[in-house]
Amino acid sequence: MKPAALALMAALSCGHNAPTPTPQGEPPISNTPSAPPVTQDPTTTEAAPIPRPEEPPIKPPTPPEGRPDPVPAQGEPCGLADACGPGLTCVHYRGVGGNPLASCEIPCRKKSKKCPHGQRCVVIVDGPGSVCRSKE
Repeated sequence: MKPAALALMAALSCGHNAPTPTPQGEPPISNTPSAPPVTQDPTTTEAAPIPRPEEPPIKPPTPPEGRPDPVPAQGEPCGLADACGPGLTCVHYRGVGGNPLASCEIPCRKKSKKCPHGQRCVVIVDGPGSVCRSKE
């Protein structure tokens, strides 16, 4: 190799290892970001419990005014053990979404005179079918 090429290589290699001068009064710049200090082991800490709103107590159904007992009236959902008011039958059917439902009704046929005075036989297609309802 020529002496000029050797001198050039030596100059370049010496400059590469030399520290970069920093201006007076400024801290040296690091190319490595520093992490915040770890104060506790993250694998041993427990997550804080999620606060849940307090659920209100379940209240028993209150009977409508004028009725001392909670026996369901005409058109209302059947009670426990398919209980209904006097003269009513618990009719089981499937709702629009296919869910099972039951209501206290007076079943009828369209041409029959089985409905009480002031009521007529109507067909509730998405409900209990042919039942008596008020004419109003």
